[in-house]
Amino acid sequence: MEKHHSLGPTLEAIFDAMEFWGTEHRLWRTNGMSREVLRKVLEILSAVKARWVLVGGTAVSYFTEPRVTLDTDLIVESTKLRTVIARIRKAFPEAVVEEREAVFRIRPYEIDLIRSAGHPLYEEALKRRELREEMYLPPVEVYLALKFLSARSIYRARDRRMLDTTDFMSVYQRHRKVLRRKELLALCAQAYSGARSDAEALLDAIDHDKPITL
Repeated sequence: MEKHHSLGPTLEAIFDAMEFWGTEHRLWRTNGMSREVLRKVLEILSAVKARWVLVGGTAVSYFTEPRVTLDTDLIVESTKLRTVIARIRKAFPEAVVEEREAVFRIRPYEIDLIRSAGHPLYEEALKRRELREEMYLPPVEVYLALKFLSARSIYRARDRRMLDTTDFMSVYQRHRKVLRRKELLALCAQAYSGARSDAEALLDAIDHDKPITL
């Protein structure tokens, strides 16, 4: 019998919800993530011994409450990424792989494979990944720093940055009592020049229920 990569209960629950809603929502009937495709991608990553870590909106479900999302983001070891893409193209000849500066986007399955060399925080996430429910995840401090990076990116649409900020708030508030705040600020400082003061202002706004600006 063919062995499939387990996605773990949290991610399986997300797919169950998407498939249920997909009976009423055209997008999920014809597009979006597929658990079978994601399993195959993870099997390819394992076969070529490429390190990877789950980030983005899907990972929010592991740090707060499960929520439905239309895409999956994986940071992948840069030196193995082109080998991974070649195998994905062979496994899914119908897929369109869009190469961007720091990411390969696999359509129509909405899976983004992010080059680990694209930013120091990506390398940090890969280096410090932890196994939870069959999925590799970054520590909460690293995940929050990645969300901060996305929320402040001038290359992302405003609505996406707003969603990133909401995710940051949700995860931070859930883990505020146990996370290492100094470490979080040090990680956020790697996002861009002057980022530490912006991160301090964001945490202060959340802690004291002040308005948040993007």
